[in-house]
Amino acid sequence: MARHFARLKVTLLRNGLLRNRSKLPFVIISALLPIPFVLITCEAMVNASDARNPATIITVTAVGLSVAWIMIPVLGYGNDDTLDPTVFALLPLRRNELLRGMLAAAFIGVAPLFTAAVLVSAVVGFANDLATLGAGLVLAFLQLLACITFSRAMTTYLGTLLGSRRGRDLGILVSVGLLVGLQAVNLQVQRGSSNALDAADRWLQYSPPGMIGHAFAALPAHNWTPVFGAIAVNGILVFASLIWWSRALSETAIRSGTANRAERATRNQQSATLFGNVGLIPHNRSGAVAMRELRSFRRDPKRAAMLIPAIAIPMLWAFSLRPSGTSLESGAPLLALTAVIFTNRFSANMFGVDGSAYWSHVAEGSAPRDDIIGKQAAIGIISAPIVVTISIGLGAFAGSLRATVLTIALLPYVLLTHLGIGAQSSVRFPQALPERGSPFGTLNGQGCANGLAAIFMLALELMLMLPVAIALVVAIGHAPVAVPFVIVASWAIGYGIWKITTNNAATFASTRLPELLALIDPKQA
Repeated sequence: MARHFARLKVTLLRNGLLRNRSKLPFVIISALLPIPFVLITCEAMVNASDARNPATIITVTAVGLSVAWIMIPVLGYGNDDTLDPTVFALLPLRRNELLRGMLAAAFIGVAPLFTAAVLVSAVVGFANDLATLGAGLVLAFLQLLACITFSRAMTTYLGTLLGSRRGRDLGILVSVGLLVGLQAVNLQVQRGSSNALDAADRWLQYSPPGMIGHAFAALPAHNWTPVFGAIAVNGILVFASLIWWSRALSETAIRSGTANRAERATRNQQSATLFGNVGLIPHNRSGAVAMRELRSFRRDPKRAAMLIPAIAIPMLWAFSLRPSGTSLESGAPLLALTAVIFTNRFSANMFGVDGSAYWSHVAEGSAPRDDIIGKQAAIGIISAPIVVTISIGLGAFAGSLRATVLTIALLPYVLLTHLGIGAQSSVRFPQALPERGSPFGTLNGQGCANGLAAIFMLALELMLMLPVAIALVVAIGHAPVAVPFVIVASWAIGYGIWKITTNNAATFASTRLPELLALIDPKQA
């Protein structure tokens, strides 16, 4: 069974690349980008035994690998979910067979390859005879297995939570709490010593990957106690992760067969009035699209998962200021504006989330401008309260009321610019999303390419925002009385960018609606 799943994984990866040949350059570039970092890390592992603090180097590296396996799938880029458990829910597969097959498939991919390369380099650096070589290989395999099993168990469990309406909010809170908790540990580590790495080693050596690091450092001296301890603790972690993953797979399979019926029954009980008691949204086509998107945000796991990086990343960056020596009072609330940027998983792919359901708009035949504006309105209605809430919280924590006011004043400019660039990306580079139960699933092996496209979009937005940022800094430093004029001018600039880009995107898409529908079809994912 494991062999069949592995072959299926390879086939899906190959077909996913061949089906979207236009994206192949992005996939190649995104696969090559981590290579310099991996080579530097491998060189450091090979030479770590000769360093002043070998235990610190290997411990921080091992913990860093584990954190990457946890955070990257949650943030949504680079995660590989080509073998979704919901696809096999109706097949006569026992849970253990499904678990073994998905575990075998999880070892195939770029991330496992790079992780294995770093761990094998550590074996080369610390092993000096046959006994230490064997122990090092066992430690390396156990660390890779622990990363894969815990990461897959967590994403499967959170995907099940986000796939249900009751568990969606809890899943988002768990994900945000996980990211913020990791940053809180980092803060304590950096505050505890002037040498951040040594401080990190003292805190992390008791974690499962930290024990792996100290076990590697103990190999040259043939000190087997840390080795056996690390093997025992990480073996327990792998066993617990497999049990967690197995139960999450069962819950996913059950939900795929029963929860969908419950959700359909819930939808049938909705009010017949689309707009309900909302009076601020105009009763026209754009308003109808906006209301539909807002209701979809309450149900669709893909949209709900989008809020995780939008909420967590601004908080993480703000809390990272003090250990780096930056004054928190200098303007931490301004980081709340990045919450708008990190909604690009949806705002840069507005039609991809609809998938084949967009056929009714294509059949109706009108220009998509009203659809784009309605989707933009929904994103703005969701993003603006998040930015305001985070900025007020950071302002109260930092005692910086002026920065909070400035953040709220700049929100229209940032939001309009972001939505305008997102409209261009949505019609020119649409991404088909698979119809799967996990909201953390991306295209077949193309998660890194999607992340690279998001980086390009972010760079373009920053280039457009740079002149206003420079003018604002100059005004604050030399002529504070001019700050209100700069803000008002930014609103005009943002509106101009939004209007030009949105109209251009609508014009571009109006003659290509059938092609757009074909590109966002889930069968292309």
